[in-house]
Amino acid sequence: MTADARLRLAQVFVSVIVFFMFLPWTSEAGDTVSGLEVGEGQFMVLVAVATIVLIRMGNRTSWITIGFAAAIMWRQVVVAVGGAGVVGIGLWLGTLAATIAVV
Repeated sequence: MTADARLRLAQVFVSVIVFFMFLPWTSEAGDTVSGLEVGEGQFMVLVAVATIVLIRMGNRTSWITIGFAAAIMWRQVVVAVGGAGVVGIGLWLGTLAATIAVV
């Protein structure tokens, strides 16, 4: 796979992360919380948009920002599982997309 194709693929997965912020992240005591209702979810939208801009500019630091985004998503999964909360589909899919974009 060429470097240009890898960048385009990473850009697609990063843009998908933004859509997953609208899906449920956690469910505690019957309340579902979407990604945009959580501070980390809002921050993820900003990081994802910044990463897309960096990829479009051809800047190599975009790999650092997407790695940072994946770390934030995995931290949220660990916190949700450790806090005996139910991890929502949006958080799982967002974590998967961020991990694939890094790889």
